Amino acid sequence: MKIEHELTKPNEVVDPKHMKGYKYLVLGEGKINPQINNGPDYTPEIELPPGVVTLDKVWNCKERLLDPSIDTDNRLRDVCLSFAFFKLLKRRFFEYPAAEAQLEKTRQLVFDGLLSRNIDSIYRVIAMEIAFLRDFFYTRYPVTFALGVPVLHVLAILCTGKFSRSLNNTIGQYSLLENSNRFHLDCWSPVTCIPYSTWWWSPSKVAPNGMKKRKAVVLSPYVKGAIVGSLRSMSHYPTKGVASLRENKVYDDLAWTCTLKTEFHTLIVWHIATGLCEIQPVKNKGNKESVEPYHPVASHLSNYCAYLMVFLPDMLPESIFSLKLFFHKVLTETKEFFRGARNYEDKYNLMLKVGDSGNGVIDMGARLAKYLMEIPDDVRRWKIMADFWSEFIIFLAPCGKESEHLKNLESGGEFITHLWALLYHAGIVHDTATASSGHHP
Repeated sequence: MKIEHELTKPNEVVDPKHMKGYKYLVLGEGKINPQINNGPDYTPEIELPPGVVTLDKVWNCKERLLDPSIDTDNRLRDVCLSFAFFKLLKRRFFEYPAAEAQLEKTRQLVFDGLLSRNIDSIYRVIAMEIAFLRDFFYTRYPVTFALGVPVLHVLAILCTGKFSRSLNNTIGQYSLLENSNRFHLDCWSPVTCIPYSTWWWSPSKVAPNGMKKRKAVVLSPYVKGAIVGSLRSMSHYPTKGVASLRENKVYDDLAWTCTLKTEFHTLIVWHIATGLCEIQPVKNKGNKESVEPYHPVASHLSNYCAYLMVFLPDMLPESIFSLKLFFHKVLTETKEFFRGARNYEDKYNLMLKVGDSGNGVIDMGARLAKYLMEIPDDVRRWKIMADFWSEFIIFLAPCGKESEHLKNLESGGEFITHLWALLYHAGIVHDTATASSGHHP
């Protein structure tokens, strides 16, 4: 891939919708015999023999199963696209760089090509790629991949659904407000505050106080569509929600939520505010049906981001130890803030009493909730929250450790892994902890 762009003729027009100019390898790379030029650079020179299958060849092929009268919706071609993506993503787990990340055509392939499709097609391509990746590491299929499995054989396996049945279609949920009365302060310290994934040694297998999961929810079309919408409107690198706040014309009032010390301060402040807004009854200018497209998006993504922070911190930026300390502090503040609250109504009333001087994350979350609740239009309020969370999870997605994504694939994988892979193919690759400036460097 380091010289893939050199295989394209200088005057060849790149067309990501029809894969013109994309010589991403599908099959046959073992047939390539690179030659080394003479000094001083000794750069490799590669010519692709006829037996090498690349994406542009697949899209140009009109024969057999790829005849337009048979592959009417490009599903079979998409299998080849997923397989090529899988080969690229596989490099990440062997510490090879994404040589194509800086090329404009790389970004175009995702933003002008893949994201121009319908939502189901977008997620199907990435899901098949993740299925290939899972099977490569955890099943017998690596043997057949290494031998150069024929395209038709791959198509037959994929069309039966054998690869993807074990992939999760749910997202985990965690609510800090629900857990605010479920822990004792003396159970937590910077030393004993251990993420869920590391308390495997507990004989009872009971979650520590304050770390009770909600039941996972099905990944809804609303959530999928909202995230694709955020991706399509993304101008460059993802931000901490800045673009969505500008789009909804509340940036001047809420910019402070995107400039907090770390992205996890931003996450918790918005998570608390979203949870408190769920307590408030719908006002006269809205009803349950009218907020339906936005409410599940905001609620499910808020709880999913919190779930990742608490239970799968290695899929996010920052070190585990930093997250331990931060989560301990948040739990402590939550207990103190809601001391004596017996139900959601009590918590709601406590929130209404918050002034403008407190600088704890609970105080800031309550202030944000009050601002949002003062918006008279229920639909607009929930749209602001839904748009924020759709953008924020994209901001978090490129930052996880490869080892954590791989480990979770064995049990079906996480939704954020799909976003991580999608952004990787757009050239958005993040190898270090996220900067606090509001965007990825």
